[in-house]
Amino acid sequence: MTVALDSNILIYVLDDDSPFSQSAQALLKRLETSQGEVYLSVVARTEILHQPYQMSTTIGEQAKQLVDNFNFVTFLDVSKDIADKAAELCAEAGAKLKNIDSIHLATALKTGSTEFWTNDQELAKVKIDGLHIKSLSDVE
Repeated sequence: MTVALDSNILIYVLDDDSPFSQSAQALLKRLETSQGEVYLSVVARTEILHQPYQMSTTIGEQAKQLVDNFNFVTFLDVSKDIADKAAELCAEAGAKLKNIDSIHLATALKTGSTEFWTNDQELAKVKIDGLHIKSLSDVE
């Protein structure tokens, strides 16, 4: 199984105070033990790490180490193909799809992911053939 993640999944894993932390941790544990492939766009690192770095350089570095310890997760660089597909997705979806989210979804498509996990309820409404967009509420 190949899946892609929105940055908010790892943000919740790093934030023990989040009400979504346990669901995000359960999802990551399930994905890790499934021995499938898990992808995020490299731009997700910016979204994941900016708040810890705002708190302090030390906290930012600690968060970066934690993210790097998810060795079953691959961060994929944004290629021209991904950027082009992201532009197409934005054009198709209209204003309800943010540019950064279109990059996440284009990354999912590029990797052949069949699932994309997010907790963004607006993003979960986007329909893309061949890609099931799932929410943390779907974690069993």
